[in-house]
Amino acid sequence: MTDFFLETIRGPNLIATVLLGIATLYWAMMILGILGFDGLDGEIGIDADADLDAGIDGHIDGAIFSDVLTFFHLGEVPAVIIATFFVLFFWVATMCTNHYLNPDSTWLIAAYYLIPNILVSLLLTKFCVWPLSPLFREMRKTEAPRVVNSQGVVSTSYLNGEFGRVTIEQDGPPIVVNAITANGQRLPQHQPIKVIRFEPETALYIVQAIKPEKT
Repeated sequence: MTDFFLETIRGPNLIATVLLGIATLYWAMMILGILGFDGLDGEIGIDADADLDAGIDGHIDGAIFSDVLTFFHLGEVPAVIIATFFVLFFWVATMCTNHYLNPDSTWLIAAYYLIPNILVSLLLTKFCVWPLSPLFREMRKTEAPRVVNSQGVVSTSYLNGEFGRVTIEQDGPPIVVNAITANGQRLPQHQPIKVIRFEPETALYIVQAIKPEKT
């Protein structure tokens, strides 16, 4: 047991161990009720990745970025669950490669295996998250009635007919949902919007721009 503990805190393994410790602490707090159920990305409809793309340069093709999010089911499965799977697989991959292929804890060798470990962890995460996607998609359908006709703001760097997220302010934590514009109009971040309908086939909310209220 002591040898295993020492292995987890070896230099090349330490970063992965710290990430796993943070994930473990988060879920422990959830189980103990310290964060409460709202800690899961605010609630079922909230994604912790809401601001993930907030700083993305406007010249990057939103469709490509949207495809990446779709591949990993971000926006369907809460980001904290996806991140937990990734951290777990990354920790296992890092521990195994350094134990069997880098017994001297050489940083150069550890760096050589970093990218393969990340890629393997991402693929395993995709495989584990995929069955959860339909479950969370159905959960989102149940929240649709209280989101439709609500007002909010664009939370991503922009929103158009292919890509975007909006934040809906309601009683309790805000709700962040995947959305697109009905007419393909491009809206900037923080643009006030109104949700006009929900598309169950794509699990997307259709929104339109509204003028901000004058104070």
